[in-house]
This record gives sequence, structure tokens and C-alpha cells, in this order.
Amino acid sequence: MLIKWIRLRNIRSYLSEEIHFPEGSTLLSGDIGAGKSTILLAIEFALFGFSTDVSGETLLRNGKPSGSVELCFDVDSKNVIIKRNLKRGKESFSQASGYVIVNNVKTEKSAEELKAFSLSLLGYPEEYLKKKSMPLYRYTVYTPQEEMKRILFESREERLNSLRKIFGIEKYGVIRANAVIVASSLREKMRELSSRIEDLARKKEELEETMKEISGTQERIGKMKPELAALSEKKQGLSKKLEILEEKRKRAAGLKSAISSYESAIAEKAELCESRRSAIEAISRKISVFTKKLEEIPAAEKADEGKLENELESISRELSLKEKSLAEAKEKERMLLLRKKEIEKEIAEEDALKNQLSLREKELEELASGKPGEEIEREREEKEKALREIIENKGRASLSKEESERVIAEIAKHKVCPLCKQEIKEDYKEHLKEEEEKKKKSNRELIESLSKEQQELESGIKILKEESKRSSERDARSNKLSAETDSIKKLLSEVEKKKTLLKGIGKEIAQMPKADAEREIGALKEKEAEQKKILKQARERNAGIALREAVSAQLSRERELLTSAEKEAAEADKAVSELNKRKIEASGELKELESTDKQWEDAKSELDSAMKREKDIEVLSAALESEASLKSRNAGKIEAEIKEKSKDKKRFELYRELEQMISDKFTALVSEMEKQVMSSIHYEFGKLFQEWFSSLIEEETMSARIDEDFTPIITEDGHDTSAENLSGGEKTAVALAYRLALNRVINDMVSTIKTKNLIILDEPTDGFSSEQLDRVRTVLDELGLRQMIIVSHEAKIESFVEHVIRITKQEHESRVLN
Repeated sequence: MLIKWIRLRNIRSYLSEEIHFPEGSTLLSGDIGAGKSTILLAIEFALFGFSTDVSGETLLRNGKPSGSVELCFDVDSKNVIIKRNLKRGKESFSQASGYVIVNNVKTEKSAEELKAFSLSLLGYPEEYLKKKSMPLYRYTVYTPQEEMKRILFESREERLNSLRKIFGIEKYGVIRANAVIVASSLREKMRELSSRIEDLARKKEELEETMKEISGTQERIGKMKPELAALSEKKQGLSKKLEILEEKRKRAAGLKSAISSYESAIAEKAELCESRRSAIEAISRKISVFTKKLEEIPAAEKADEGKLENELESISRELSLKEKSLAEAKEKERMLLLRKKEIEKEIAEEDALKNQLSLREKELEELASGKPGEEIEREREEKEKALREIIENKGRASLSKEESERVIAEIAKHKVCPLCKQEIKEDYKEHLKEEEEKKKKSNRELIESLSKEQQELESGIKILKEESKRSSERDARSNKLSAETDSIKKLLSEVEKKKTLLKGIGKEIAQMPKADAEREIGALKEKEAEQKKILKQARERNAGIALREAVSAQLSRERELLTSAEKEAAEADKAVSELNKRKIEASGELKELESTDKQWEDAKSELDSAMKREKDIEVLSAALESEASLKSRNAGKIEAEIKEKSKDKKRFELYRELEQMISDKFTALVSEMEKQVMSSIHYEFGKLFQEWFSSLIEEETMSARIDEDFTPIITEDGHDTSAENLSGGEKTAVALAYRLALNRVINDMVSTIKTKNLIILDEPTDGFSSEQLDRVRTVLDELGLRQMIIVSHEAKIESFVEHVIRITKQEHESRVLN
């Protein structure tokens, strides 16, 4: 991986800056607090997002709602650009979506997707995706100097845990812990299986006993079958006998029912004979009455009622049309008179309308003389624009004043630079304080001047708003008067038209005929009354003729009824004679079947007895069958349990073998593997550490080595001491040697990572003498890396790097000097 450039927007002290990194060694030079370390944090943020040491609060510039970092680098012959965005919320900071460009192909991605992309691209382990820290990057590419010193002076256990994580050796401990858990789980399963298989022998004995009981029950069921067969044969013979007797019983019942029916029919026919004789007498009397009445009604000729009704309808229709025409004429006259009255009223209002028109035209002339509203509005907008500019300038001045006050407070509070841990000189602090006081005074005077201008503009805007309101009211009144004037003119034009219309209405009323229509209606009413009288007389004559015809028809019907009744009486006498004959025959046959009921009851009793015995045997057989079935199912369950317990026994033996293998062999093997890996790392790490330390230290009598816990041991004049007892420069030498050895070992062990050609050193020479700085040059040359970025304020380092990027900070803004 080779970094090409980085672009910062609203990142700490950077507003908008782009820094290019050439291949080779590059120095980021500048005063303490100029913004050098910010660039290194931004590179890490662009690659991996938020982490334990890189947060939105530490990156986003104060007072800014958002910011971004854009990083361009080459890896595996690919040109890659990653952009991440920062947002400030009400209570926290968040990462917005960004993008990646690979060989000019752009892809939008979320913050989490960008991290996954970087890990995959650089060959870092996938498990880092869910972690807050990035140890591989921190110990191979960029390690803040203070963080490296911390790993040197922390406790033995903490140091070993940190190194295990860096080298990926912690997985051996995890494997051992998991092996213990698996062995414990196997033992727990063995205990569970042991409790389940302890009754296996007893279950086998129980199955054998159950099978013997099933065999005995089946034998008892077999002995019942011959008796059931005999009972079945007896039932069939009795059932056939009962069927024959049942047929005879049905015949006897049918005969009884027939005799009863014959008796009922005989009584019914006798009653019918009596009824028909009475009817014959009544019909004879009616015939005598109708004959006498027919002789009393005279014969006459029938009148044509339809013709008379048509003539009456024609007269009535003509009368209705005449009356309707007269009513329409009267209604039209009434409407014309009403319209005439309305028009006369409207013509009378003409003078009032002319007076109203004159008043409104005069008021419109007075309203037209005022100042135009557009001119007032334009003047007000200009003043409001000037007011907004003053308020914005005032706000910027207030922010600048507050920033100066904050900087003065920060200068007074800190004696050591929070980034590089260097002491800040008092004369430098005083210089900064004087600069900020001047800015503070200038901003205060500017705020007072702008406040006066603001008051004057606000007063002028208020007056213009009142004038604008009055202008709007005049415009509204003028529009209303114009509309009313147009309406009055239209009404006056309508009055002239209505005068002409009034003359036409008077002429139409005078020409309407009414007297002739009333005389015609009177004549038609008299003709209608005469026709109604003629029609009434015709209807009365026709009613008499219809009555004679009805009496004649009724007389014919009564004679027919008489003939029918005489015939039915003769037939009923014949039927009574035939029914008596059939009754006598049925009574004789019924006497022969009297003993059938007794024979049927004896056979039925014998059949019931046989069926009861058969049912008792079947119930007992069913009980035995159920018992045998229940025992068979129970035997099946026991057999299934035996089968399952046999499987559990095999599993128990398998788990026992696995548990013994894990406890006795696997754990020891994992520990030995970890020991071998740590031994290999320790050897290589110690060798490199000794070489780098010897190259950096001036004292020939001083040497260094790594003990079994990876703790640096310093030997001076034949005596061992810890790194804590060294001077500041010597501690820095130990930390740098440890850092470079760690970098080399990790790059050699982890073959997949793509950051082997890059290293970033942050203040690596703190406390070094001039001779040690010369030694650093030799060490850096020996590293042989394609790209090296160094952050330092040591001027001598500029002489042995290929490129220098100078960072300066003015007015709280960091910039790169060209």
C-alpha cells in the first residue's frame, strides 16, 4: 500500500486542505499543535472509521455540522479512493454513507461496508470488522509513540495479552478454553446417558415376560371360537322361522285393517245415499221457484251503451281542452302583469344608480394620488438585506471573540502540548495570548458598531412596513370601487332595455281574447249533462235483460244437478252390497291365523337367549383381544426403549473416548503448539530488538534483550535494569527499537497484509541527542521501505528525508505551505 494524497474538510484545525505524499521518505514538519498528528488520525479514520482512539468528537471541527476525509492510495496495482463523511447530531456524532473508487469505478457504501472493504483490500482478518481497535494497523503502520511506551511499561500479563492479540496467538488460549468446555459438556452428556441406560437389562426381562402373557391370552381366545360358530348357526335357523311367522302376522294385521275399512266404507256409502235423497228434494223445490220467477220478467231489446259512452267522452274531452286553454291565458296575463310591475320598479331606481356612480368615480380619483406600494416594498427589501448582512457579520464576530476567549483559557490551562507531550514555553504562550487579546478587542468594537447600524435599520424597516400596509389597504379599496363602478354602469345600460320591454308587455295584455272562450265552455257543459241522462236510462234497461238471462241459466244448472244426484244414489246402493260380501270373506281367513302370535313369541324368546349368550362370549373375547393389543403395544414401547437405550449406550462409549482424547492429548498438544509459536516469535523478535537498539544507542557498554515475557531488559556495565530506569532519550530508543522489531515480525508472520511497504512514525526521536539522530538515519535506510512518513519537529531530520511537508497554523486554521 502506498498513500498518494489525502483531502480534509472540517477535520479538527483543517477547514479544507489536500496533502500529497510522494514515494520515499517524507517528513511532516511544523510547530507543536500545528496539526501534524491530525493527518495521521485522518488516514486511519478514512480506512477503518471510528475506533477506540478515533472518534467523531476528536475529528470534527468545533462549530461545524459535518466534515469529510478522502484518501487516495495504490494497492495491488489498483488506484483506490475512499471517502468517509462525519455528521454532528444533537447529542452524538455519526458516520454518513461514503464511497470507494477503484480504477475510476465508483461505488456508494455505508460506514460498515467501507470498513469491510478496507479490511479485505489490505488483507486484514475479518474478525476486525466488529472490533473497535485495529492492532495490526497500529503495530505495523502507525503507532503513536506514547502508545508504544505504554506497552513497554504495562504489567507482564497485560503485555503478553496485547502481543497474543497482535500475533494472533490468543486463538490457542481460546482453543484450550473451548476444549475444556467441550470436555465438560461431554462429561455432562455421559452422566445423562448413564442415568438413561442403567435399567437396560431390566427392560429386556420385562419384554420377555410381556410376550409370555400375550401368548396365554391368544390361546383363551382360540377356545371360544367353536361355541360362537354353533350359536351363529342356531341364530340363522330361528331368524328364518321368525321371518315366516312375521309374514303371517302381517297378513292377519292386513285382514283386520281391511275389515275395519269395509265397515267404514259401508257406513260412508249409506250416509251418501241418505244425503243424495235429501238433495233431490231440495233441487226440485228450487226448480219450481226459478220457473215461476222467469215467467214474471218481461222481454226487451238491449241498448248500445258503448256508443253512448264514446259520445259522452268526446264531449267531456272537448270541454277539458277549452277550460285548460282559458286557464293558461289567465295565468299568462297574471305573469305579464307581475313582470310589468317589476320593470316599472327597476326603472324608478335609475336616478339613485347615477348618484352612486358619481360618488365612486370621485373617490377613485382621490385614491390614485398616493405613493405606489411597489416602490415602498423595494425599499423595505433593500433595508432587510442590509440588516441580514449586519446580523451575520455580528455572529461571526461573536464566534471569533468567543474562540479567542477559549484559546486564552486553553493557553493558561496547558503547560504541556496535549498531542506531542512537549513543554510549551512561556514566551510563546504570552505571544499567543497577546494575539488573541487584540482579536478579542477588535471583534468587540466591531460588534458595538454593527449593533448601532442594526437599530437604525430595524427602525426604518418598521416605518416602511406601516407605509406598505396603508398602501395595500388603498389598493384593496380602489379595486373594490372599480368593480362597483363597472357593476353600476352595467345596471344603467339594462334600464334602457327594460323601458322598451315594458311597452311590448302592455300591448300583449290588451290583445288577449277571453269572453268567446267562456261562452263556448257554457254550451259544452249543457250538452254533457243531457248525454249523461240518456246513458243512465240505457244502463237500467240493459240490467233487466241481464237478470232474465241469469235466472234462465240457473234453472238449467239445477235440472242438471237433479239428474246427477239421482244417479249417485243408485250407485251408492250397489256399492254397499259389494262391501258386505268382501267383509264376510276376510273374517273367515282371519279366524284361521289366530295361533300365529303365540308361535312368533316362543321363537323370538329362544332367539334372544341365543343372541345374549353370543354377546357375552364376544364381550369376553373383545376384552381378551384388547388386553392382548394393550400388552402388544406395551411390548412395542419396551422394545423401542431398549433400542433407544442401546443407541444411548453406544453414544456413551463414543463420548467417553472423545473426552479422554481431549483431556489427555488435545489440550497438551495445543499448549505445545502455542509454546513453539511463541518461542519462534520470541527468538526473531529478540534478535531484531537487539539489532535496532544497538544501532540507536550511543553507549557501547549498554545492551538490550527480551526476556520470556517479552519485557525489555537493559544491561549496563554487566548489571541488568528495567527500561523504567532509563533517561528520556534512552526510553525513546527502547520504544523505537521495540516498535521496529514488532513491525518486522508481524509483516513476516502475516503474509496476507498489504501494508508492508509503508510505515508511519510519530515523534520517534523525542529526547534524542544529535548523535542519536544520525543513528536514526542509518536505521531508516536499513528498513528499505517504499514509503515512510515521519512526524517530528526536529529540524535535523529534514536533512535525511527525501521530502518535507511543512504545516503551519494561523487563526486556528492549519495549512500546508507550498
